[in-house]
Amino acid sequence: MTFLSKQLIDKQELLEEDVKEIEDLHHQKDFLFELMKELDPQYITHDRMVAKLYANLLESLEYNMQRVWKFEQNQEYHSWWYKIPHCKCPKMDNADPLYSGRRIISGDCVIHNGKPANAFPVKGASE
Repeated sequence: MTFLSKQLIDKQELLEEDVKEIEDLHHQKDFLFELMKELDPQYITHDRMVAKLYANLLESLEYNMQRVWKFEQNQEYHSWWYKIPHCKCPKMDNADPLYSGRRIISGDCVIHNGKPANAFPVKGASE
């Protein structure tokens, strides 16, 4: 279940349809995480390729989330990318505001492979 801030909804002047879309995007993210849990990207090359595609799809979901919330579409504020299953990038460092705007990638992360998840840019998203 997703809990959304009523205060933020009011502040952003979101419509009922917007709130529904945000809830749908959260469900899509949860479903994507469940699919990723079933993969074994550490040892199976096909699963590694699928996991990387899912990671890029996750970036698209975050851009869409920002759009619906009426926020600037900016990858620097994305936080789901390092929380995905099988990601070995440092969670605490990437959540630390000190590193805001920079992604700290683990060299042994099979998802990000030393490259940010935006290796395949999303069309229409601001850089």
